[in-house]
Amino acid sequence: MATILTVNQRVQNVDAAPDTPLLYVLSNNLELQGPRFGCGLAQCGSCSVLVDGVEIRSCVTPLSAVAGKSVTTLEGLPVWYAQQKKLASAPELHPLQQAVIDEQALQCGYCYNGQIVPVRYVSPHHQSDPAQQGRRIPLTELDIPEEDRRRGIRGPPRLIDALAFVPPWFGDLPVST
Repeated sequence: MATILTVNQRVQNVDAAPDTPLLYVLSNNLELQGPRFGCGLAQCGSCSVLVDGVEIRSCVTPLSAVAGKSVTTLEGLPVWYAQQKKLASAPELHPLQQAVIDEQALQCGYCYNGQIVPVRYVSPHHQSDPAQQGRRIPLTELDIPEEDRRRGIRGPPRLIDALAFVPPWFGDLPVST
């Protein structure tokens, strides 16, 4: 059965069963490498994608739930960012992707998708306060979701540093929670 959805601003006609996990469609049918299988229980975030701008875990989301919707993966974040900022063209990388590179924050890179796509560790207060923009936020000031506090923040200190940077553009973008 064919399902139509938009993935990274491209309309896709996918031939898969409606109950197929979105993650399988993205990686097997569309050959995207950003979302990855981690736990299979929507806990680790490796499979995170944006659906109509809201983070979801694609390992537990059936294809039928995203039919007709817009899915953005790690590969599509630069274009998503350009659309949010109403830029004439997309940058090569989303600014958070660039911050991770600038901080040399990756180790193996497997969890990279789960750290970047959610864009959830910067609080709305920090985003909207012009005095906070462009500075690094101490770890104690980050809005860390309760489930992540219980597990502890995953990743090396450089990755946490990169994610804690508040770029000047961040104040006017929506935040997934």
